Amino acid sequence: MASQQERWQLAGTAAEVYQEHLVPAIFGPWAPIVVESASLRPGERVVDVACGTGAVAREAAPQVGVSGTVVGLDLNPGMLAVARELPPASGALVEWREGDATAMPFHNAAFDVVLCQLGLQYFPDRPAALGEMHRVLVPGGRLVLLVWQSIEHSPGFARLAEALERHVGTLAAAIMRAPFVFGDPEEVRVS
Repeated sequence: MASQQERWQLAGTAAEVYQEHLVPAIFGPWAPIVVESASLRPGERVVDVACGTGAVAREAAPQVGVSGTVVGLDLNPGMLAVARELPPASGALVEWREGDATAMPFHNAAFDVVLCQLGLQYFPDRPAALGEMHRVLVPGGRLVLLVWQSIEHSPGFARLAEALERHVGTLAAAIMRAPFVFGDPEEVRVS
């Protein structure tokens, strides 16, 4: 058994640490909810935008089955390398693609469903990314986004940001507040 000190030592790349610690704590538990919200059907074509190490894409693969298609898209090659090393999900074979959410490397109307779990808030040009998501969807396709609301809806994180500001500095507090950019659901509506 690892000692208390050994358990707190981080090793590996940022993507490996993300997969080992953040996926089980944050991204993994939300993945089934995102996929369930999409009401996926066998044979559908799905893209997981900002897929990270693939928690949502892996969850979608069994739902669309071997006749379906799942593509995990991420800008970070390190995340995709870890995604490729993990055991494949059942169902559709997931294709891991490097690409920018604001200029997706796909044809118009290439997908029945676009999924994006906790990625949109980090894109430097969110309207462009939303436009691209709309562009790659078939008419009548489905887009499922999971984003944080404003930090006031997450009191624990709000208190942590306040403590960071008091004891560490404004930059640390700003980093903690960064994902909490959406206060109004209309902010993610595509016209």
